[in-house]
Amino acid sequence: MVDDAQTHPLMKDSPLVRIEGVRCYAGVPLVTFRGHVIGSFCVQGPDARSFTEYDLARLHRYAKRVIARIEQRRQG
Repeated sequence: MVDDAQTHPLMKDSPLVRIEGVRCYAGVPLVTFRGHVIGSFCVQGPDARSFTEYDLARLHRYAKRVIARIEQRRQG
């Protein structure tokens, strides 16, 4: 999670921050039922903000839904 990308040492020089105006970012891994990480589920925004434990829990729930849909399609 990055609360303010403009001040984050690893993010501040990114074109997404400098050109596109991304200020905050949070992401969780997309992990298959077999334990393989296939990507991430992320949100970003134009304003600096702190993410709460509730926000993080919601991201995890959404990521689980995405994985369930992917796994469902794979089996069908």
